[in-house]
Amino acid sequence: MDRFFDFTHSNERTLKVKISDRYTLLLLPPQLDLVEELEAFDKEKTKMSDIKQLVLKILRNNKGKRQVNESDINNLSMDNLFSFIKTYVEFVGEVAKDPN
Repeated sequence: MDRFFDFTHSNERTLKVKISDRYTLLLLPPQLDLVEELEAFDKEKTKMSDIKQLVLKILRNNKGKRQVNESDINNLSMDNLFSFIKTYVEFVGEVAKDPN
């Protein structure tokens, strides 16, 4: 039996995130560089500008390759940003634990 794995047509899980009434994104699991940033994230030692950049990196990793700009998240509170990062980290953890 031949085995085959195709990286170009994978069935990656997504996390649905509604940014505004204008659009919703389907976020993908992160690439390794983003995983490293998430592991190093410390909300107590991170500047707000760095937090916004991390959120933008996460949001830009979406299935539709939609470009998300800082203006799209400027109206979000600090609590919203931290809650979003926590939810995304939980999503990544679920993907990592799944044997399939």
